[in-house]
Amino acid sequence: MACKQYYIDNKEIILAKQKIYRQNNKDLISKRKKLYVKRNYKRIKEYQREWHIKYNHNITIEEYNRMFIKQEGKCMICNTHQNNLTKPLFIDHDHITGKIRGLLCGNCNSVLGHANDNKEILKDAIEYLEKFKN
Repeated sequence: MACKQYYIDNKEIILAKQKIYRQNNKDLISKRKKLYVKRNYKRIKEYQREWHIKYNHNITIEEYNRMFIKQEGKCMICNTHQNNLTKPLFIDHDHITGKIRGLLCGNCNSVLGHANDNKEILKDAIEYLEKFKN
């Protein structure tokens, strides 16, 4: 409790000293940060992924994993397995309602995104491919 009160009473002085320290020790701070990241890289990446999933889609990593198991680790559109991809399956969602539809590979997710989830554009694309198929 005494430490907390000391900080409250001397906040401006403490912050000023910290600022001077950071300015005078940029190289040392940078080296320490790089060493920390190197030692904790896997944990940091896992935390970032969990945070991204929670922040952007409001689901937990456990919910993501349940969807992954239900889909047998495959993209819902092209059935490409996660083992054949360089990035994890993306969480596909309706941009209007926010409802999660499933997990997709990057290519399939991009197709839907570039078509703005518009069924007519996708139908026209299929007709176009049919027209010019070999």
